[in-house]
Amino acid sequence: MFMAFEKVVNKVVVIICMTLNVSCFADNYEYLPLFKCTEILDNPYGICSHINTPGKGYEYDSREQELAMINKVGVQWLRTGFNWWSFIDSNSDILSFSHYDKVMEPVISNRKSMLGILMNLDNPYKIDKWEDYVSQVVQHYGGVINYWEMINEADYIHFRVPTYRSIDYARLYKVGYEVVKKTNPKATVLFSGLADANSLFMDSVILQSSGAFFDIMNIHHYANKKVEPESFITYYTQLKSKFEKLKIDKHVWMTETGCTTANNWATEETQMLRLPRIFLISFALGIEKVFWYKSRSNELNVDDKECFFGLWHNDYSPKPAFYAYQTLVKLCPDKSMRPTLLRRGNIYISKWIRPDGKVVYGLWTSKGNEMTILNVNGKYTCYDIYGNEKRIQRKEIEITPSILYIVGGKKLKLSIDSNTFNSI
Repeated sequence: MFMAFEKVVNKVVVIICMTLNVSCFADNYEYLPLFKCTEILDNPYGICSHINTPGKGYEYDSREQELAMINKVGVQWLRTGFNWWSFIDSNSDILSFSHYDKVMEPVISNRKSMLGILMNLDNPYKIDKWEDYVSQVVQHYGGVINYWEMINEADYIHFRVPTYRSIDYARLYKVGYEVVKKTNPKATVLFSGLADANSLFMDSVILQSSGAFFDIMNIHHYANKKVEPESFITYYTQLKSKFEKLKIDKHVWMTETGCTTANNWATEETQMLRLPRIFLISFALGIEKVFWYKSRSNELNVDDKECFFGLWHNDYSPKPAFYAYQTLVKLCPDKSMRPTLLRRGNIYISKWIRPDGKVVYGLWTSKGNEMTILNVNGKYTCYDIYGNEKRIQRKEIEITPSILYIVGGKKLKLSIDSNTFNSI
């Protein structure tokens, strides 16, 4: 009877592994990339900033300080909106670029790659105005911006325009795509960063427009309140099934992710703990670029979650997550091999090789602390989430949700409870 039960359990385990696209042995799981992706990371880090938006709580007036902080993090990509209404100067159909050009000057001098968001009109049904707006903006910035996102969170427009439907976005993004490609053939077009990519909105848009009018799929997903980064694995798995159904085989960017520190949402420490785990899990499962939302917490309303997503406070003093991001970028820099991801029980192990040939492991738990026997063969240095050097005094150590980095040479091998993880 025991043997029969064991066979059933093993069968269930195999089914689960196939569903999650993982390799399983006992309680060891190796998660494999789910989406089309490169083997080597290519400037994978981004940040969202309202650097183009003037007024209280936005970063236009402090753009130089904003870029200085982004440089300190070490992030290459900057995502910001090019709002239609900001270009309007009187009733003329000729757009005014003076406001945005003042922002682009320091962006260019800081050598940042820009992902520009082509924002929706005041009336989403004015196709002719949308076409004219896209044409003028893309032409003006053709030598500087070659990546355009076709409207932010199109699936949420219906909250502002109740009659708005997926067919309306399908029409806009098809026209927008054709205008971008005609105006700047070198440009790359991203699908709208959907607030809920697993909803039926995407299905409807793709089916209505034949799905051929974007170059990169774009998603948003957050780790707020009790949502831990490890739940992203299930989210990505569901998304993979949707892509297969819709026959989508594109690179995937996550242009918004984060964790607000507003009242009753999460602490600043929780935000810090989640940040590197979100990035490493996303990279391991095949996400090409990840943008943190957002740069600065304006902290104008203590009850508004939107005001507390940032990596730094309103006065530009860093939050703990700032240092966590800075450390991750330093230890897993551009042109590193795509991180792998394994799980042993509640312990997650990510591994990658840096451009300098150094091998790096990242270890953490999804929640709680866990004692384990850790053996490291070869010379190594340990770092905590802040990038501070940390000494391991005993083989039995405590793994926590605060990531532990272990850096060593090419022959570095790590074992947990006699299970060796030495392959990429």
